[in-house]
Amino acid sequence: MDIERFGEIVGTSVANSTPVTPEQVASTLTNDELLQAVHGRGLVVGAVAVDSASETLASPAAPTLTPESLLETLDTAMVTYTSFVDTVNAARAEAKGRKKPAQLEVVDADIIRKDVEALLANELLMAELQAEIDYFTANPEEGSPEAGFSLGIIPKGLSAADEQAIARGLQAKIPSNYSTPYIRPSNYNDKRTPEVTGKDYLLVFFPHHYNVPKGTTTNQKNCWMNGNNQRTTETELQTATDAEAMSYINGLVDNKQLDDLNTRFDQTYFRRFDQAPRVGYVSGVCVYDDGRLDLGESDVGNVCPARALVVPKA
Repeated sequence: MDIERFGEIVGTSVANSTPVTPEQVASTLTNDELLQAVHGRGLVVGAVAVDSASETLASPAAPTLTPESLLETLDTAMVTYTSFVDTVNAARAEAKGRKKPAQLEVVDADIIRKDVEALLANELLMAELQAEIDYFTANPEEGSPEAGFSLGIIPKGLSAADEQAIARGLQAKIPSNYSTPYIRPSNYNDKRTPEVTGKDYLLVFFPHHYNVPKGTTTNQKNCWMNGNNQRTTETELQTATDAEAMSYINGLVDNKQLDDLNTRFDQTYFRRFDQAPRVGYVSGVCVYDDGRLDLGESDVGNVCPARALVVPKA
């Protein structure tokens, strides 16, 4: 099995919105290996030949993503952004010590809107987002919500204390019997190098769906994310910080999309599969079906799908 070559073939298929051909599959996987992949990973890519028989598998119609449909999510993103800034500033004002952390400033909504509109005018960027929707509509991960995207606006310069304040406020909004979230020990945290944008906020696209196929953290980083980021020109996958994951979850809560207890986990699960593990774990964020917000840990060997941000390339 030439798994790296097969990963390249699938990645090219995603980037170009073209099906994988039986000849390409046959050149990298035996029939037995293909059957194992289909059974173990729910893999369905275009028309696949097994035992010399070809069968075209019908896929549901993929939702169409437009600049207008993404702009419809901007209000929710702005509400979350301003509420996070307010929460952080309130916590910083109450911080112990003579020297309080500096207050964050809210960027004017008109400035952010102009940045968003300029971003969405990029046809190549929109095409890459649509290609991902097309692929994961045809090849959904088990338990995944319908493929789609919404905008995210996250304040920059947040500390671990800021994220914990956000987590406490978010937990209070989630219908559950829990009054406090679970927050992992700080030695499991891994701070991603901040993206240099020259702005006090970060614009991202939140995938509603699982957009990283199931696998170990090593497989997800090396066989999916790295390959994807080498092929795309306008966007790249990036694992979410706690604040970024909670920004998406907050929007779901505000829009009453976490009321179904049976789908909360699959709607909210993120893990930092590119993080240097500590004692075999990386950090992750989710809301469990019982309503507990979890800023927890994920076993690197746990074979599961994941969700990663799609961000504009610098």
